[in-house]
Amino acid sequence: SQRSDILMAKHILTTPIQESDLEGIKAGDIIYLNGHITTCRDVAHRRLVEYGRELPVDVRNGAILHAGPIVRDHGDDKFEMISVGPTTSMRMEKFEYEFVKQTGVRLIVGKGGMGPETTRACKDFGALHCVFPAGNAVLAATEVEEIESANWRELGMPETLWTCRVKEFGPLIVSIDAEGNNYFENKKVEYNAKKDEVLEEIDEENEDWHNVIEDWKNFDFYTDNKGNIMYTLSMRKIPEKYMFIDDDATVQYDLKMKLKHWH
Repeated sequence: SQRSDILMAKHILTTPIQESDLEGIKAGDIIYLNGHITTCRDVAHRRLVEYGRELPVDVRNGAILHAGPIVRDHGDDKFEMISVGPTTSMRMEKFEYEFVKQTGVRLIVGKGGMGPETTRACKDFGALHCVFPAGNAVLAATEVEEIESANWRELGMPETLWTCRVKEFGPLIVSIDAEGNNYFENKKVEYNAKKDEVLEEIDEENEDWHNVIEDWKNFDFYTDNKGNIMYTLSMRKIPEKYMFIDDDATVQYDLKMKLKHWH
């Protein structure tokens, strides 16, 4: 049922993640992560895929986060995570198949959905893409127990690879599962089908209004107290189904709503 689709299962994954750990996790489920996750976004993907540079962090059977965090440097390689909001995952789409293939990463976390290349990678190599709800960057930071290492710091704070130890990092909504089911793309198909049905209903409902408004004979003209010529839609011409009685027992009509849909 629709209600059962909304009530999604919760899973906790712990790194290192084996392919067998992903069995039973479906697109739309909610998961949490224990263990380690490394921030890894645009430049790191480009260095690996386009320039053939090996990542300085081993993320095989691990997790990456598409994010550019705010980090406080306490010196002596001691860092504090202040804010770690996800960045738009789709920017990494063109790199993600090769990235997953070369690194063996099991869990990709970011913002928004991803496309066919990532979907294919998740299915071919056994991985998940998950969404961390946007607007929760400070909450996410509270789930980071420690930043254990920082690599490629020459790239600046957002692009540095920050490897974090996390405890129940989430909630993470599975957008692509290991069977290649893409939650965002499936929902697009569903929503577009519903949209077409609604638009068809609106078109049918407003056909009468289109005919009424196009014919000037359906308007009553009058002159106001300043001599301006005014007009109103004749009550006689309004389909009865759009009329209603207001609190003062006056006949009214839902013209504004119908005009909005008609235009």
